[in-house]
Amino acid sequence: YGEILLAYARDLLQARADLIDMLKALRLGEITPLKFGFSSLVEKSTLGSVIETTRRLFSHCEILSDGDEVPNLESRIRGGDIDGALVTLPIEQNSDLTACIVERQRLLVCMRSDDPLADQDSIPAHALNGKLGLFIYPAVHPAAHRRMIELLNDIGIVPKKCNPTTNREHIQWMVEERQCYALARSGAKLLPGLTLRPIYGADLTIDTALILRANSQHPALALLIREFRKQADQVSYFQTAKKSAVSERINTVKVGRRQ
Repeated sequence: YGEILLAYARDLLQARADLIDMLKALRLGEITPLKFGFSSLVEKSTLGSVIETTRRLFSHCEILSDGDEVPNLESRIRGGDIDGALVTLPIEQNSDLTACIVERQRLLVCMRSDDPLADQDSIPAHALNGKLGLFIYPAVHPAAHRRMIELLNDIGIVPKKCNPTTNREHIQWMVEERQCYALARSGAKLLPGLTLRPIYGADLTIDTALILRANSQHPALALLIREFRKQADQVSYFQTAKKSAVSERINTVKVGRRQ
């Protein structure tokens, strides 16, 4: 009982301290602009949702944002040029930054609706070996490129070499022309005649996270992270409470705590 009480008490005391810091900064007029970076791989809707949440919570805090490549964003956070950045994980393993997941989407195989494999509820990995196109830019996000190749190899898929691009219509056109299969986020808008299917036995996801220094001093960030944690807990609860239409395994969203 004492351990449970202690865990919650520490969290409540930290929330109180974060709120007081924010109110003091507001009273003294010390709220500096909150500077966000973002990767081109982050969905526009996700970026908009995060900015909207920030503005709702901190209407008196100016928000500045600009895009960059993930390695540059990490360096800019360490150097203090920006307070945090929205990126798709992973970041480098030796990174001293902390990450708070704000969105998790499942990655599915994009294929033609008339493809014989589309008749199956899920696609066996061996049917995609050498045929699944990988379009990630190695230079834009080297850690994600390496990790995706590792994950695909683990389930027995050697991806087909394709020219890097972030143009979805180009990728889907390649699928439409039977040049390859491709990975797409669940809920992605597809060209007519295309569909999505999961890989049998695999649970690939793309996680979007807010990364920042563990000792970040901007008073808005602590409360913003707490808000994302609360939203993630609610999503996890409702996902667990309902059955999935395609019998897919439900992911529990894990959000890093502010140190």
